[in-house]
Amino acid sequence: MGVGEAIAGEVLMRAKRAGIKIVRLCVFERNKPAINLYRKLGFVEEAVLKGEVREGMKFKNAILMSLYFS
Repeated sequence: MGVGEAIAGEVLMRAKRAGIKIVRLCVFERNKPAINLYRKLGFVEEAVLKGEVREGMKFKNAILMSLYFS
């Protein structure tokens, strides 16, 4: 398990214990390692946000991902 996965797992465990029902995040569309990590943690892709983030003179797409606790 990598450091990022360990930290994210701990944060999600604490969120669930605190009674949080949904965790959402946005990730750059081209950040495949992060997307794969979030999928591994149980997140699902819910939307592509076109031109969501401006970087310099360009706009980049982001993916909205959610994790639902039961």
